Amino acid sequence: MGYVGYKQKFSIQYFTEEVHVNDQRIAQHITKLVPNFSVKEMSRLNKGLQKLLEEKQIYKNPDLRLSDVALMLGTNRSYLSRVVNDEMNTSFCELINDYRIRHAKSLLEKADEEIPLEDIASMAGFISKNGGTLRCRSDATHLLPTTTVPATMC
Repeated sequence: MGYVGYKQKFSIQYFTEEVHVNDQRIAQHITKLVPNFSVKEMSRLNKGLQKLLEEKQIYKNPDLRLSDVALMLGTNRSYLSRVVNDEMNTSFCELINDYRIRHAKSLLEKADEEIPLEDIASMAGFISKNGGTLRCRSDATHLLPTTTVPATMC
């Protein structure tokens, strides 16, 4: 070991202090990039997003992106992402997929005949039944992805 390695400070305490200092620097940098915006603005974005999701059902668009929704609300991606994360305690993708799953469940409940799962997935905004989202979320709905879903299942 050389002289420099011998003289370096390294302990768990020193390491945790250094991590804490770096975390504070990152937080300050993020605050500069995305400054605090008013509670009124957060509320406006939250209400606008809920209106787009519930009334206009934008989640049915399989190509929906955070930037698209931000444009619809007249804001930027950072602000919208912050509202979704802080106010709704979820990520944008999880929020959209939750709405899609609810819509798919309602389609299944209203069905009076067997409907191919691909059709349900497509109507709810999923790209395909083989997509990771539907497969990963099947445990949350307690339904297994199959080729068709009988109308009496729900």
